[in-house]
Amino acid sequence: MPKARARVQRLLPLGPEWGKVRSEILVKEMVGAMARLVTSSLMAALLTVAPLSLEHGVQPKPAQAQEMLRIAAVVNDEIISIYDILQRTDFQILIGLGQQVTDESRNRLFPIMLRTMIDEKLMTQEAKRRGIIVQDDEIKGYVEALEASNNRPKGSVLKDIERAGLRADTLMDQIRARLGWDILSRQKVRAFRPISDDEVDQVIAEGKTSQGQPEYLAADIFLSFDSAGGDAAAQRLVDEITRQLAGGARFSAVAQQYSNSASATTGGDLGWVRTGQIDPALLTALEALQPGQVSQPVRTVSGLHLLLLREKRAATSLPTRDEARQRLLGERLEAEGRRSLRDLRQAATIDIRI
Repeated sequence: MPKARARVQRLLPLGPEWGKVRSEILVKEMVGAMARLVTSSLMAALLTVAPLSLEHGVQPKPAQAQEMLRIAAVVNDEIISIYDILQRTDFQILIGLGQQVTDESRNRLFPIMLRTMIDEKLMTQEAKRRGIIVQDDEIKGYVEALEASNNRPKGSVLKDIERAGLRADTLMDQIRARLGWDILSRQKVRAFRPISDDEVDQVIAEGKTSQGQPEYLAADIFLSFDSAGGDAAAQRLVDEITRQLAGGARFSAVAQQYSNSASATTGGDLGWVRTGQIDPALLTALEALQPGQVSQPVRTVSGLHLLLLREKRAATSLPTRDEARQRLLGERLEAEGRRSLRDLRQAATIDIRI
């Protein structure tokens, strides 16, 4: 993988309101959104996996220990080691997929996890720079809520991770990065692209014109060409995801791990969608599916999509104003997240050393 260096660029400060005080409303919204992961995400997959033991993983030989501590990448002066990436790779295989770790599975996922961790490092750095610090107690409380919702003993999630020979930080860092990034994106959307009452009225009016037409309860895995590193890289990644889904991986868990969409935080869930609400190419793909089926990769201008159809029905109800507002917010969060991450990559100094 070639080294990549980009010019470091200072971003304009957004003022004290961007970090000195975190809005209680934002936190409540995020806790609610993250709580919906209980039945649909990587965390739910973790909670339903049988307790694991150390022999499930591929344990390093003593001679490999020094090699694992080598620097894999430096992101704005912060280090990602080979060991960090191996921990994340094994976490995805053992917990996300429920499979045993092999050299072959590690080799396939390692470059994907490297790129994902670089992006998460950028997310965490930017959130911190803007004054958003996701506290350990917030993450701990979230994990405990997941355990309680799934009738699991308190502390069982971390025990399962440790029993698998993995570091708890592997999970905690991922939650911290994604949660902080979502909070930051929500702040930006509210500050610069607030949703107007006229826009909400327009969504409701569109709903009236589509009464009786088919609507689809769907989920989406979106792979941005920018995030994947180009068209060919996105195709390789979608091939890997298709392999994982065919091997029995949960769609929601894979979406949470790989999708570049704002819906990744809820396992790729799009809710009920109909004509005019999503890209026509995606709607055409949904029309061809039966409930429970996953589409072939669908190409749009910005990337590749895999769609899961959960249910299909005729539209008989109108969205509430709150539902319309949440749909518009989701669209803006997705666009803002992609744009901001692309800008961060261009402005960052990223040195890949392997």
